[in-house]
Amino acid sequence: MRKLKGMLITAGMLLILSGISLQVPEEAQTLWEEIPDEEIHTYIQEKEQTEDMAVDGPVQEVEYAEVRQPAEELPPAAGKVIELTYDEATELKKLATAEAEGEGCEGQWLVMSVVWNRVQDPEYPSTIHEVINQYGVTKEGKKIYQFSCVADGRIETAKPSGDSGTALARLETGDVSPGIIAFEVTGTDILEKWFKFAFNYKHHNFFTKK
Repeated sequence: MRKLKGMLITAGMLLILSGISLQVPEEAQTLWEEIPDEEIHTYIQEKEQTEDMAVDGPVQEVEYAEVRQPAEELPPAAGKVIELTYDEATELKKLATAEAEGEGCEGQWLVMSVVWNRVQDPEYPSTIHEVINQYGVTKEGKKIYQFSCVADGRIETAKPSGDSGTALARLETGDVSPGIIAFEVTGTDILEKWFKFAFNYKHHNFFTKK
């Protein structure tokens, strides 16, 4: 009986909410009228409580905070992207291979950085090709090239490897070792006359302007 009353209450509430007028049999009408108001309210409360229990606890709005990587774990920001032509990229890889083949991608990246820093410096030529092939002339008319591998022809026979490709890719992101403008083989001790020693990496000393 209670179940039937519940069904009638539910049906009645739905009809009221939807605004539909519906004729019901006289027996059902009589049964509806016999249900006390407090029982209707009790049934509705029980229904609401049952529906609330369908979810585990009260429904709450969840605010999602933006998850950010800690600043100290972020990779260092690179500079402006460097766009190179095929010929420029090839020349850089061959130069770096000839000058620092046994020093991995780090050593070859440093050599490339020297070239790029010169390109950006108004005291040097403004293209990669011109910087690599730059030379001075002695009183005797002898050419003195800036890079030994150009002077002895090793740059022509150099065969770039994966290290030079990795070094080039790093350079192209704008990641350039700042300030270094020259390098020489450790123990040569010539460039300190014109440049300031910066640091040593494996078999090379690197220099900045004085």
